[in-house]
Amino acid sequence: MSENQLLTLSTFFFAYAVFLLISYKTDPRYTLKYDRKTSFYRIAGYSTLNRTIFLTLLLVLSVSASQNLTNVFGLESLIPIQIWLPLGILVGLLIFFLGMPINLLIQIFRARLGLERTRREEEILRIMFQKPMHPSEFMTFLSFTTVLNSLIEELVFRGFLLSNLTMLVHPAIAILIQAFLFFVPSLYQGLPNALLVFYKGIMLGIFLVMSSSIFVAITARLTSDVIGLFIQARSLKRLLKNSRKS
Repeated sequence: MSENQLLTLSTFFFAYAVFLLISYKTDPRYTLKYDRKTSFYRIAGYSTLNRTIFLTLLLVLSVSASQNLTNVFGLESLIPIQIWLPLGILVGLLIFFLGMPINLLIQIFRARLGLERTRREEEILRIMFQKPMHPSEFMTFLSFTTVLNSLIEELVFRGFLLSNLTMLVHPAIAILIQAFLFFVPSLYQGLPNALLVFYKGIMLGIFLVMSSSIFVAITARLTSDVIGLFIQARSLKRLLKNSRKS
């Protein structure tokens, strides 16, 4: 391992540790400690802010070490936009629709073992939705934070971490390491729910390595998340319509 590679990884793990510490201190979903001021908007806002701090730390530390940001974030694409854009969309569709049966299998496995929703899962839902929200405002804010968080996470975990790990270890090992580190901050949701994050990290990692383009991973992630947001919006609209009828 060269001195430059050691510096790059040290930069990531320092920023990652700071990110986890700040998240634990500011996000009540980790500690289950909250007050009357806690709301979905506040939690989602802190979540986005914490990820922004994570990315900013990586940028500042990399610039301070005189590193080339294009190289260190894997922003050099070997394929043109005419290829990576449609490829990213197709990969995003694949990730989303393949994730549906995986989620179903996880839920069936939980039901077979008698693992119902845990107290932590119930408490997290109560924390996030204890205050009434206007549906349109909720979806607008959720869409904004989801897209921004997705973009930041792809730059951090696939662009910065995976692109540099593949230069040190076998790509399969690099994919597993970055997927695991991507999965750890989601453990507050409970292991079954966090496994879907691990799955997404592996799939995005595989296609980044195959395409050698972070833009494929970013486009795929945004495509997958936008489909999920669309389905959430439809479900919320249907739920409101049924509640009005009753």
